Amino acid sequence: MSKLARILLAGADQKRLLPIASRLEETGLPTVTAGSAAAAVAACEDLHPAALIIDGQDITADDATRLSAAVRRRAAIPVIVLWPADAPPAPETAFDAVLRHPVHPAQAVSRVQNALRHGVMKQEAALRQQTLSTLGIQTPDIDASGQGALNVLFVGEADPAFMGLRNALGAARVNVVAAFTSFTAFDYLHDRNFHAIVLNALKNNEPAFTICSALRRNSRLFHVPALILHDPSRFDAADEIFARGASDLLSVQAPETESADRIVTLARERAEGLAVRNAFECIREGRVLDAGTGLFNRDMCAAHLKAMGEAAGREDRPLSFIAVRANSSALEHARPAPDQLARARNEFGSMLRYLVRPEDFAARLDSGVFLIAMPGAVEGEAEEAAKRISMVSDCSAFAEDSRGDTVRLRMRCAVAERQPGETGIQLLNRAIGGLGIASVTPRPGESVPTGLA
Repeated sequence: MSKLARILLAGADQKRLLPIASRLEETGLPTVTAGSAAAAVAACEDLHPAALIIDGQDITADDATRLSAAVRRRAAIPVIVLWPADAPPAPETAFDAVLRHPVHPAQAVSRVQNALRHGVMKQEAALRQQTLSTLGIQTPDIDASGQGALNVLFVGEADPAFMGLRNALGAARVNVVAAFTSFTAFDYLHDRNFHAIVLNALKNNEPAFTICSALRRNSRLFHVPALILHDPSRFDAADEIFARGASDLLSVQAPETESADRIVTLARERAEGLAVRNAFECIREGRVLDAGTGLFNRDMCAAHLKAMGEAAGREDRPLSFIAVRANSSALEHARPAPDQLARARNEFGSMLRYLVRPEDFAARLDSGVFLIAMPGAVEGEAEEAAKRISMVSDCSAFAEDSRGDTVRLRMRCAVAERQPGETGIQLLNRAIGGLGIASVTPRPGESVPTGLA
C-alpha cells in the first residue's frame, strides 16, 4: 500500500500505540493518531484512512462500539479493536477484528494487511465484472461471502483448554479436526482444505514453530491462518512466532467463546478469500481472452485499464503496472525459428497468470509483450514481482521441438506506479515506454494498437 493508505489509530495513550504505529510505518503504511473517539471521527472525515485501530484500553466499550459504527457509516474500512485483557468479550459484529491486550505489533500489522488485501481483491473482482458489462458481456453474480462450512485443524497434544475451545467452535458450527503430530497434520492438510490451523504451544513451543514455518514455505498453504494457543505466564517467544508467520495468539486465560470468535473471524476471512479467488475464475469470459495464452486480450485491457485508473483515483489507493517483453535469450546457440519463438512466448504467457496474485490483471498486448496491472501495489512491490517473474523464466525452457531443442527467453521488465491524476492508459504508456516501445495511446476506433513486438 502506498503513502495514501493511511492507518488511523485511536487511543489516549499514544505511547502504548507507538510500537504498532512504528511497525506499520516500517511496512509502508503511514499512520495518523487520534486521542479520542470524537477526534477519530473527525480524522475519518478529513483524511479518509484505509483502516482504523481502536485502543479499547482507553475508550469505553460503548464509545468504541459507537466509534466503529460511526466510521462504518462513512466508509467501508476495516475496524480493529485492541480489547482490554480482563474485559468481557467485545460485542459481536461491532468490529472486524478483536485483539486482546497485550497485542504484539506484528499481530496488529498482519490483521491490517490481510484486511486491506482482502478489500482490494473484492473491489477488483467487482470492477472486472463491471468492465465486462460495459463490453456487453454478462457474467454470473459474484459470491464472495464464503458462507459455507468452516474447517479448522487443531495440531498438538490433547489438553483441557483444547476441549473447551473445541466445544465453543462446535457451538459456532465449525468443523474441528485434531492431529496430535505434525506428520498427521500435514497428511490432513494434503487431503482437504482447512480455513484455519490452531497450534498447541502450551507445553512446548518447537512443534508449533516448525509447523508455522512450514506453512509459510508452502505456496498452497501460505495464506492459511495459523493461531497459537499459549499460556501468557510462560510464553515469551511472541517475536519469534510472528517472525515465523503466525497470525494470532490465543491465550488460555481469555474466554473460550472469544478465542473461538477470533478463530472463526480468521477462518471466515480465509473462506472469503478463496471465494473471491474463485470469482476471478468464474468471470474469465472467453470473448475477452487471448487464444494463445489465456491472458486478457487488448480490447479487455484498454477497457479495464481505464476503469482501474479511475478506481485508483476514486479510492485513493496505489496502482502499479509491469510491462514485460520476452525475447529469445542471448545464450541461445542459434536463433529459434519464428514459429518456435512464437510458441515459446505463448507458453510464457500461459504461465504468467500463475506467477501473480489473483487480483492482478494480466494481459497480452502483442507477441512477446505483456502487461500486469497490480491494484493496491506500490512500485517497490511491483519491482519484486517483476524480479520473481524474471527468475522463474530464467529457470524455464519453452517450445520444445521434435529434436528436443527448447527456447530460453530473456525478460525485460519496466515498472511504473500511478501518479496523481494519471489515467490507466497514460500509466500504460509510461510502463511500455520503459521497454523502449512507442506510446500505445488508442487511435479512434482502436483499443490498443498492434505493432508492439
